[in-house]
Amino acid sequence: MDKNVMKNVIKSFISTILEWFKEKRRQKLRIIEEYRDLLERAEYISERINSLKINPMYINHDIKTRWKEETVTLQRQLSEKSPKKYKHTEKEVMYLRLLAFNIENFDNICKSNNETFIANELVEYEYFFNNIEGSSLDIQQRTCILKDEINNLVIAGAGSGKTKTIIGKVKYVLSRYRISADEILVLSFTTATAEEMKERLHKETNEKIEVRTFHSLGKDIISKAEGKAIAKTNIELEKVINSVIDDVSLEPKFKKLVNVYFLEYFKEQKEDSEFETLADYYDYLRDKNIKTFKNESVKSYEEMEIANFLYRNNISYIYEEKYKYPTENIDYGPYRPDFYLPDLDIYIEHFGIDRNGNVPNFFSGGEGETATEKYNKGITWKRKTHKERGTTMVETYSFEKKEGVLFVNLQKKLENLGVQFFPMSDHELFEKIKSNYICNFDGFKKLIGTFLNYAKANDISFDEIRKKNEKNLNTFHRARNQYFIQIVEPIFLKYENMLKAEKEIDFNDMINIATRKIKKGDYRSPYRYIIVDEYQDISFARFSLIKSLKDQTNAKLFCVGDDWQSIYRFTGSAIQLFSKLEKYVGYTEKSYIETTYRFNKNIIRIGEDFITKNPSQLSKKLKPKDPNDNTPACTILMGDTKEALQQHLINALIKLPVGAKVLFLGRYIRDYQSFVTDELKFTPVKNKSNNVDRYIITLSLRSDLFIEFMTIHKSKGLESEFVFVLNNTNLKLGFPSQIEDDPVMQLLHDNEEKFEYGEERRLFYVALTRAKKHIYLVADNKNKSTFLREIEARYKQSAHKKDSENKYCPVCKKGIVTLKIGRTVNGRKRSDYYSCSNIKYCKYIIYEK
Repeated sequence: MDKNVMKNVIKSFISTILEWFKEKRRQKLRIIEEYRDLLERAEYISERINSLKINPMYINHDIKTRWKEETVTLQRQLSEKSPKKYKHTEKEVMYLRLLAFNIENFDNICKSNNETFIANELVEYEYFFNNIEGSSLDIQQRTCILKDEINNLVIAGAGSGKTKTIIGKVKYVLSRYRISADEILVLSFTTATAEEMKERLHKETNEKIEVRTFHSLGKDIISKAEGKAIAKTNIELEKVINSVIDDVSLEPKFKKLVNVYFLEYFKEQKEDSEFETLADYYDYLRDKNIKTFKNESVKSYEEMEIANFLYRNNISYIYEEKYKYPTENIDYGPYRPDFYLPDLDIYIEHFGIDRNGNVPNFFSGGEGETATEKYNKGITWKRKTHKERGTTMVETYSFEKKEGVLFVNLQKKLENLGVQFFPMSDHELFEKIKSNYICNFDGFKKLIGTFLNYAKANDISFDEIRKKNEKNLNTFHRARNQYFIQIVEPIFLKYENMLKAEKEIDFNDMINIATRKIKKGDYRSPYRYIIVDEYQDISFARFSLIKSLKDQTNAKLFCVGDDWQSIYRFTGSAIQLFSKLEKYVGYTEKSYIETTYRFNKNIIRIGEDFITKNPSQLSKKLKPKDPNDNTPACTILMGDTKEALQQHLINALIKLPVGAKVLFLGRYIRDYQSFVTDELKFTPVKNKSNNVDRYIITLSLRSDLFIEFMTIHKSKGLESEFVFVLNNTNLKLGFPSQIEDDPVMQLLHDNEEKFEYGEERRLFYVALTRAKKHIYLVADNKNKSTFLREIEARYKQSAHKKDSENKYCPVCKKGIVTLKIGRTVNGRKRSDYYSCSNIKYCKYIIYEK
């Protein structure tokens, strides 16, 4: 090889080697430089956290999460990119150790910082908080205001100053964080409360804070998104329901659907296994008003169906007609077969047995015999009686109903005996159903309206409704719901088409359409703080509106409410949005305001003991402003007669202080009617809609008293010195109300309310906590409600208690056993006997010896 070539090769090789070492050097320097940048970042983060000791700030959950992720990531990067043989300075070592310490103690550091921040703010803003609407906030009110968390839930007690706390929050945010007024949104549930809040905020802050109802906010969002005013409809759903039924009733398919619904599914049918006792079964018959088209009270759902089967086939029958021959003996009283067909002298007996002759478990037996033995003994006696007397008895059985052959079999048996069937046409039967008050067709139309309103208010589609129904394991309810859906969906579609044709929206659209506009980006939210009053009444539709606004700007949410006072489930409120808010929005800071400025410790105790029986209610410990006030909380007024109860109530009113303010509360607006007397006058007061929603009461003997009557729902947010809760009776329309939602409404409800009478219990708590000084519970002594008995057992100052010991029936456990004097027939007096007051259903009877 040429020497020059060799020389050049060697030179090139050396140059390459040198360049390789230089590049290695440069790479090492870059790594060191990157590592030092990370070390500087560690210094910055450590100093940032360290500076909180001097100048603490409120570290909300978002900031905490972001800082922690940033710190942990930095530590990992430092570990991964640490150069070999790198010599750290003392300063660098210190920050590395400080970084590790901060990561290990991050949660405690943030907690301690926030506590210091709040302590400092309490001192700095002491004068500020001493003058909110001319009075001082308590420490819990101040603390919840200072927490600048992303999601805040303030769990408040009755009379604890919720509105004043909201005003304090708005005023503090304006002052402390320099937020402009148009970046704050305050939401309330009624126009009246929104206007009051707006006026109070303007007076306190001299700013025009945006205070809206959910519906007015929704309407405004839609208008801004579409760039034009939106027309609210005057179309009434109730009138649409009536018109659609009248129109569609000409179509055979619709009439058929309605007929089947009323004949087979109108009354709720329960499985035998759902009854634990005979008493439960009797309650079911009463509560569900199991009656025939001819207004006959019957003893079972199946008897009702048989009666209606005969009726719609124009077969004349008499229910429980006394048997034509005498049958009374020592074992059996007068015999009344279930049905008698007078035209052909045929009796029908329906036996509640399965294929093996067994009766339901809730049936009662006799002395020394099981329920099945006793029942079958009766069947044998009836068969023997008809055979001996030569009368015709057609038998039907419960197992035939379960197997779907009851009416096929009955028709064959009757036709074989010469009975002619003349079935009503669909049109004729439809008209009979509409005009028969037992069918309560007006109530059915009201149910349609309630269902459609609730579905639309919560933005629930019919596809969602159908999917939920498909999961229903109860075959009867699933089929019943299917018929109902087929009836109501065309009504809903017609209503929606009418709105589209007129280019109008209804009340529910204001929220639902607004939410969709926000999610599509057609509207941009300006709000950095969203504050909600009475949050316990929130529905899913309203919550979706709030959430869509919040998500746009990461606005901070401040919700104030009392789950103990959540009483609007029937309009769609969902208590889990309060009690489980974190599940829907992420981390939520919970605060409490528990000092009540309304009533004393004895009213607190009675209310707290009562409401916390429901374990799903959030725990809180109310305390009175004056711990030394030990005035008795409650008096129970009871009377054995209507007149006695009226007099006890008047006597209690007469004893009140001069000029006292009194509030009569009822579960229903009709509850006042039993107390109208010559001395106690009720004058109706109409609202803007021209409906009576309260009464002014005058007592002739005490004209100085200011007395009002209203429903408990209407009284929400109000207070009075003395409160009288009326109608604490154990009735369907008593308190608690025993009226249940139609089962079809379960398609719309969340089913999270598991505790019996949970909503009624909260409503009763609202009634109790309207009182500033004393509560009077008014009740029929012979029929006290479960709520009254509960309070009576725990805490009472009872007035006029006079009650003979009532002995409950040993068979049905519901009726009262009373002595009946035997009648004198043909000069011979029959024995006196004890029988059950529930005699329509319960046959308990014991003769005196």
